[in-house]
Amino acid sequence: MALLPFNPSALEQQHKFFHAASSRIPHEEVFNVGARLFKLTYQPLTLSSLHRSGVQRPQNVTLMSLHCSPLRHPRAFLSPSPLSLASPGCCQPCGARTGCTQKLLCISTLALLVLVAALALGLTLALLPRAPVNRFCTAPNNQTGFLCDDRVTCVPASWVCDRVTNCRNGEDEQEQLCGDLPHSLPGHLVFYCSNPRSWVYADQRCNGMNDCGDCSDETWSSAACPPCGQQWWSCSPVHFQFCSCIPRRLCRDGAQHCRDWSDESVCAA
Repeated sequence: MALLPFNPSALEQQHKFFHAASSRIPHEEVFNVGARLFKLTYQPLTLSSLHRSGVQRPQNVTLMSLHCSPLRHPRAFLSPSPLSLASPGCCQPCGARTGCTQKLLCISTLALLVLVAALALGLTLALLPRAPVNRFCTAPNNQTGFLCDDRVTCVPASWVCDRVTNCRNGEDEQEQLCGDLPHSLPGHLVFYCSNPRSWVYADQRCNGMNDCGDCSDETWSSAACPPCGQQWWSCSPVHFQFCSCIPRRLCRDGAQHCRDWSDESVCAA
């Protein structure tokens, strides 16, 4: 509807006949008369109304009636919602109706498209595989470790999933990490023995102890263990718990630990 100034003296009769060639019939306009609003409604005349009024319809001319009425609720027109300003039929495609504005419809459509694109982008990013967090670190004594979320604390591999929380946020004991040992553990934390069904933590490899039960974690080629260190004595141990070295603290203790007794005759504690 158009809001136009209007002279009330021209509205003395509620019904008048106008000869007009207009494509905007039916049509409504709102006129501001002082502090009041009046609505004018243009309607095409029917044949029955022409006969009753005794008016002969001219050729090639569209007849219409004008109806004027005061608005009972002017606030709804003084502060209209955005949609109330649109002419009837403005939801139709652009150009389908004369005088129809598509600005609001285009803005709404554009906003909807932007929203759909944002949701699609968010869903795509959520479904993308995330790069695994690098948890490798070197714990004290040059042991393979598990890096906590604070990126500072390095927990020895054998402390992971031991039912004792060592990381501040408990990530070393989470179900996702410990739910299916050893498959749920990062690969750098696991060493598989010569028997594929047996495994030990990576920091138990090359520690001088027979953790696999067949010494494959100490002597096997895949273990790649260095020679016995300064704190160890190289010999063929008689006890199952050792593989190719014994701790020097066991030398000269009066008990046999090496098959050749070198721990008692040669080794210096």
